[in-house]
Amino acid sequence: MKHEIKRITVNSSNISEIGYDELTKTMEVMFKHGGVYHYSPITQQAYISFLRSKSKGEFFHQNIIKNKLIHNKKIK
Repeated sequence: MKHEIKRITVNSSNISEIGYDELTKTMEVMFKHGGVYHYSPITQQAYISFLRSKSKGEFFHQNIIKNKLIHNKKIK
């Protein structure tokens, strides 16, 4: 049985929804273009900081993409 991560809608020009699974330390990001990606390992604090950030896109690029510490996997 596949585990689903519950996402919440965020205010962003590029990101539509963000979710987090504490058990697997996986963050799920749904982009407005429709792509959904998993990023892990993500700490709960990093996820909360992402949710609280004024600019989701800037936080995403500075802390997720730029650091290249996270493996991503496109999902259906």
